[in-house]
Amino acid sequence: MKLPAKSLVIGHITLVLALITPVAIAATTPAAQAKAGKLCSVKNSEALSLQGALVCDGKKWNVVKVSQETIQSKAFRSVLTRWNKQPDVQLSLKIYADPKAGKWTQQIETGIRAGARFWGTSDSSAKPLPAIISDNYLYIDKILSQLGIFQNPDDRDRNAKAQGGQAGFHGAWDDPDAYWDFLFTNIDSRNNSGFWQVPAHEYTHFAQSKLSNRNWSNSGGLKWMDEGIPSYIGAALGPMSKMPNDIMNAWKEDLAGTKVTLDHFNTDDPKVYSDPTWSDVYPLGAVASEALVALVGVDALIQYYSDTASGISLPNSFKKNFGITNTQMTEILSRYVDSVKTGKAWKLKALEAEYKNAKSLN
Repeated sequence: MKLPAKSLVIGHITLVLALITPVAIAATTPAAQAKAGKLCSVKNSEALSLQGALVCDGKKWNVVKVSQETIQSKAFRSVLTRWNKQPDVQLSLKIYADPKAGKWTQQIETGIRAGARFWGTSDSSAKPLPAIISDNYLYIDKILSQLGIFQNPDDRDRNAKAQGGQAGFHGAWDDPDAYWDFLFTNIDSRNNSGFWQVPAHEYTHFAQSKLSNRNWSNSGGLKWMDEGIPSYIGAALGPMSKMPNDIMNAWKEDLAGTKVTLDHFNTDDPKVYSDPTWSDVYPLGAVASEALVALVGVDALIQYYSDTASGISLPNSFKKNFGITNTQMTEILSRYVDSVKTGKAWKLKALEAEYKNAKSLN
């Protein structure tokens, strides 16, 4: 029922006060949960989804059109194409989730399975490798002991001293003692980009090992690529892993804290693992790898690893599949990553022009 307006007399002025029914304001959807058609407020912010890469026009999330392609959307288009082609079949994995750890272990399991589906390296014919998930290193000890799997003393010591989160793929794809472990000891360690991308990240290390027949990190390889590809794929599979849809945004924000540039990791020297700036390789490598996938696509990346299994060296496989040397690519991507870090990110056309020019020199 419509209520009549009320009058309020103040001196010689009469004010008519209309009884207005409050209008509900629809809530916006943050990038972490973005879906096409949902409301948003931060114009030009980006996210990923099973519908495709998204961009906010200031009012709602829209799937990025091919005609308006960005570096992020082009890379993700290749990832999503691969994902949609892969059969959703029974995977050869054995998950040991600590029942006392909480529901977060389900997120890790979903992410591992997403990585396995994406890479296609754990079909029913493969040996099921164990993945152990807990907030207590003693649970990992117990499962490995039950399975008769050798645990490197250094790995155990690192787990015992962990104050946050850490994870790893231990061994090679055909190693009888190979396994994954995921140890996150507290709530804070499970609320950052490191956690969100880690299950598919660590699975990707297994895929690198299997596709290349252990040759993925041999002489002539690139440490930024060894860790960058898993860091990017872990982020890109966020929507498939039921993790946030904007993990790449977090990686790009993390660039602000890096102390070295990408070319610092243009090396195959294992000594870099003990470098105090080693952790910089993850955001630097993730952003560089996204650009790499935008340029060459996922299929070329898989072929790069597969060719090394047949005896082609990593540098030769790089040039064969990507058209330029790994030094040339690192130089281009190092400058691109720096542009992102400084808030002056290259557009896709600028990145492609740099790549085209480098290819013309070969």
